[in-house]
Amino acid sequence: MKTRLVILFCLALMQLHGQTWTSVASLPSGYMVHHGFGFASNGEGYLVGGILSNSYSRSVYKYNPTGNSWTQIANFPGVSRGYAIGDFHNGKAYYGFGTDSTGGYLSDLWEYNPSTSTWTQLATCPCAGRTHPAMVAQNGQIYVGLGGSQSGNRKDWWVYNISSNTWQQKTDLPSFTRHHPYQFGIGNYVYTGLGHGTSLDVYGKAIYRSWFRYNPLNDTWTAMADLPAQGRVAGTQFSYNNKGYVLSGEGDDHKSMSTGEFWSYDPSTNTWTQLPSHPGSSRWAPATFIINGEVYLINGQEFRQYVPQNYKYNLNVAVGEDGVVSQQKSLVYPTVFNSLINVQLPAEEMATESTIAVYNMNSQKVHSQAYSPQLDLSQLASGMYFMEITTGTQKEVVKIIKE
Repeated sequence: MKTRLVILFCLALMQLHGQTWTSVASLPSGYMVHHGFGFASNGEGYLVGGILSNSYSRSVYKYNPTGNSWTQIANFPGVSRGYAIGDFHNGKAYYGFGTDSTGGYLSDLWEYNPSTSTWTQLATCPCAGRTHPAMVAQNGQIYVGLGGSQSGNRKDWWVYNISSNTWQQKTDLPSFTRHHPYQFGIGNYVYTGLGHGTSLDVYGKAIYRSWFRYNPLNDTWTAMADLPAQGRVAGTQFSYNNKGYVLSGEGDDHKSMSTGEFWSYDPSTNTWTQLPSHPGSSRWAPATFIINGEVYLINGQEFRQYVPQNYKYNLNVAVGEDGVVSQQKSLVYPTVFNSLINVQLPAEEMATESTIAVYNMNSQKVHSQAYSPQLDLSQLASGMYFMEITTGTQKEVVKIIKE
């Protein structure tokens, strides 16, 4: 059994690194931006605003993956802006900040409801206006900080409460000021780092590879593992299935890298893993959104030249019977747990008899049962395990960690 599990995971890793990026439709009429905001809702992708060759855009485009096509919808109603930021949470998109056409720094925040196609302006942040800060929306809050301002780079940190429409300042990032960092939320934590500052770090660079975790429960920061590559600025990022992803951007000389590097971050082990690079050189300020487990890379610039080509990449990989690798279909969460784990099978497999087994690191089976949407694994000792989900002739293997 131990040899079999090792083979399965090695095959999964080989398949993961063998995946390729697939071309998808460019935007209509040669429309291209950098610093656009991408998000997905109800199985469709959206691209909001961004910077055109000679102006700031208020345009909004919607992508239909079934027809592989783009449609322009109503413009963003706020002031046109560049170097803005956004995130998606609980069925709504949040977008704001940046700089206007006169060079003024903005601190406004807007909410978009895709169900009604309506924008609502929310409370303005009482902070300094800023360009390309970090923004993460999760658990009813929106976290905003860092970025560039009239007075230079910043490291202050603010939280917006969605239900009360109020802002509150929190503890500063315990590191260098910086703009255009990367960021995402996983579980109860917010992660941010990398970006461009003015102070030289331990590597002698002002484009950073340092990475930090913010705990909203006690308003504290923790330094995490550095990105194991050159510093990174002005790329794109997202979280999916309990992992974070850093995609593309410019290297520590603030120029496009020869390849569009793609990294995943696993918070359960505080480790980084490099994934297949997207085609072409790395991109400055592209946008992304995720539809059905596939991340779409949209526009941006290579060596400061606009890129019309868009691509998608499948984030889901699973191991089937006898090591046959297939697309992952089940959703397991949280993978870092105390007692309960949820297992969601796709609708087409709910009628199929399924079983779940859990193995320890010595490949010993420590738990087995018929499929249930929620498992109580509180009896397990703290440590790393592998959950094997068997549906018909297919098997999926998922790493889980008991705290």
